[in-house]
Amino acid sequence: MSYLLFEGAFAASLDDRSRLTIPEAFRSQLGREVIVVAAAGATVRVYPAEAHDALAAAAAADISNPFAFVSCSLTRTAVDSVGRMLIQAPMVAWLHLRFDESGPAEKVIVAGGAGCVTLISNAGWRGLASTFGIPAAVASAASG
Repeated sequence: MSYLLFEGAFAASLDDRSRLTIPEAFRSQLGREVIVVAAAGATVRVYPAEAHDALAAAAAADISNPFAFVSCSLTRTAVDSVGRMLIQAPMVAWLHLRFDESGPAEKVIVAGGAGCVTLISNAGWRGLASTFGIPAAVASAASG
């Protein structure tokens, strides 16, 4: 498995069935099967299944590996032919998304990183931008 680097950040909406359309820029690297993991800071990480399975195997071989302890809340899901993946209810709740009568009231930020894609609420994204000094123009461009 080669090193994966996902670049960019995009605003996306969940549809009425809690499906997220993966940005085109990330689809080929994520593949057709992904692992969705609840992560620190009310974020959700999405790993290509092959990459996650390799990390899990390494963790199983070395119990001191912190990865061995962070995979207790994960789901394996398929990416459909138009690039959508189901975000199950526990993961939606973990993101602390605001809802109104028609569904999610805010967008999800889909941000690239080393080895995985991170999902974060729009409010969480603005908080990270403030904490790490990301210029407002850059932060708002991603949040749509």
